[in-house]
Amino acid sequence: MKRVSGYTLHRLKGDLKGYWSVKVSDNWRIIFRHEGGEAFDVHMIDYRWESAMPMKNPPHPGRSIKDGCLEPFGLSVTEAARLLGVARHTLSRVIHGHAAISPEMAIRLEKMGWSTADTWLAMQTAHDLAQARKSEAGIKVKKFAPA
Repeated sequence: MKRVSGYTLHRLKGDLKGYWSVKVSDNWRIIFRHEGGEAFDVHMIDYRWESAMPMKNPPHPGRSIKDGCLEPFGLSVTEAARLLGVARHTLSRVIHGHAAISPEMAIRLEKMGWSTADTWLAMQTAHDLAQARKSEAGIKVKKFAPA
C-alpha cells in the first residue's frame, strides 16, 4: 500500500497483478498500471454490478473525473478541458454536477484513457435514475390493460 496526495493506492493481485487501485467512492475504483511516473491502461471499475444492491445515491460522475482523473495527476480543469478538446466551462459544469456526461464526452474521456465510454454512461445513468427515484411518488401513470 502507498499514499499519494491523499489517496491510498493498493497493489492488486491475481488476474489484475501489475495494476494499482485507488478508491473513488464506496463503489468505484480506478485501476491502472504505471511506469516511470506515468499511469496507463486506466479503467474505472464499478463494484455495484458485482453486488445485488445498487447504490441508493450514487455520486454524479463529474466527481469521479475530478477525484480520480484530474487531482491524482495534478491536472487543472483548464488543462484537462484543453486535452479533451472542450471548453473549460463545459468540463467545469460536468465536474460540479451541473451537466450530465454526454455520449460524446464519454468518448472523449475514454480516448484520454480514463475508463470506457460505457462505464461513464453507466455511472451517469445510475446517478440520473437515483435522482428520479427521489420524486417517483409524484410520477403518476395508468397501467395498461389490453382489451
